[in-house]
This record gives sequence, C-alpha cells and structure tokens, in this order.
Amino acid sequence: MTREEINLMIVELRRVFDTVRIIEAPTDKQCGINNACEIVHEPGRCFDFWKQESRCKHCVSMRALSKKQLVRKFEFTDSEIYLITAMYVEIENKPFVIEMFAKLTEETMIGAFENNDFVERIGKYNRKFYLDALTGAYNRQYYNEQLAALLGEHAVAYVDLDKFKDINDTWGHHAGDLALKAVVDAMISCVRETDSVVRLGGDEFLLVFRNIPDSIFAMRLENIRSAVNEIVLADFPDMRLSISVGGYYGEGTMEELVKRADELLYDAKTKRNSVSLNFEV
Repeated sequence: MTREEINLMIVELRRVFDTVRIIEAPTDKQCGINNACEIVHEPGRCFDFWKQESRCKHCVSMRALSKKQLVRKFEFTDSEIYLITAMYVEIENKPFVIEMFAKLTEETMIGAFENNDFVERIGKYNRKFYLDALTGAYNRQYYNEQLAALLGEHAVAYVDLDKFKDINDTWGHHAGDLALKAVVDAMISCVRETDSVVRLGGDEFLLVFRNIPDSIFAMRLENIRSAVNEIVLADFPDMRLSISVGGYYGEGTMEELVKRADELLYDAKTKRNSVSLNFEV
C-alpha cells in the first residue's frame, strides 16, 4: 500500500474506532502521517497507552506481524474494556501494524449484535486494497499479506495467457484488458470460494487451492483450461484465447510451491493450451 492509501484508510477507520494508530513493526514505536503523507515517529511506545513499561504479555500487534493477518483481542483496564484489532500492512514494502481501539460500553456491546458496521468497513477495505481493479482477481498485495506465509500441503497453479503480446499488438490494449477480465471470470467460475485467484501482474496468475484432493485439483485445472478455450468476446468474436498452466501439489512453504509450479509452467508453455502437473504427496 502507498502512504496516500494508508492515510485515506485511517481517516475512514477513525469514523468507526475511538483510536487508530500505526505501529512500526517490530520496534513498538508509534507512527503518524504528516501533511506530506510521510510516515513519522511519534513520542512514546505503543504500550504507553496502557500505562505499562514494556510490551503487553499477549501483544496483539506482534501476533498480527508474525501471522501477517488481522488479529483481535479484548484488553481490560481497571475501569474499561477495549476491543483491539491489529491489522498487518506493508506500506511501500515496509512492515507496519495498524491498531484500532474500540471502547466497549453497554450501548456498543448491545449494538454489536444489531449491526455489522465494523465487519462491513473492514471488509470494504480488504476488498479495495486486495483486489485487482481491472480483473477482480486478488492482487499481489493479497498474496504477500495473506498467502505468502502459508506452510503445509497445498495445491498451487501458475497460469499464463498464451500469446498475450500478440493479442495486444493485433487487437489493441482494450482487447487485451477484456481478455484478461474474461480469463479471470472463467477461472473464478471453476474454483471454490475457499480457493484464491491472484493476478501477479500482466498476464500471469496464481491459483491457490486449500484442502483439495489431488484428482480434483487436476480436474479443476483442466476445467479452467477448457473454460478459457470457450470464451467468446462480443466485441472481438474472432479472437481465440488459451492458457498454459503449471500445477504443483505437495508440501512446503508457499514460496517453494510457487517456484515449482512456475517451473512446470515453462513446460506447458512449450506446448501452449496445456496443463503440466506434478504431485508429491
């Protein structure tokens, strides 16, 4: 995220929360954004708010940093109860945590069961900053913050649109944009809600499947390849689309799985309109 995007986000979040602040991870320093949208250190450490001399025993910001995701907890003082939400973000590739405090009163406790304003606002920002504006797929930021730290057994596919440069050169960039959007729509139609379709950039996409049998994984990729073949763009009915897919099913870090899927993609691209698979389970 850029500093300008974070600034707009904080302005909106302050309409919902009593306190919103940026924490520099992992130094515990409080930060703010000045009029020039520069990240600046503010006096004190994050734990000063709680009148403590060191980091909280169950520091929600450190948990958000280590998990690279949104974390919540309740904090109890002598007379107040707070709901604290910590959200990991990267501001121009540097890790930070945004902390949001909501003081719980009888009215807010009752209201929490009567409306979804909190969930809707967080969801709105997740959608805004995690979705690719052109295609509706998740963007690289989503991958970096939500998927890159995954570890274990997963199925991953690297997808490349065949001859995308030729499409742009022959039909124009508008046609290329329509082709990318149509390909993403086809992929999303073939996966589950728990799966992720990520646009890494240009015409390269990453698919991440969780808890899927290897036979179903292979079938999904073939269904996607076939669905792309069937695309007909109303404005460019003579255009034909195809994809090359490298699919890997196994255990390891997400970086390792993506690297192996990318290697398989090169094999698929030599044939075009094909799926190259490897299973190691």
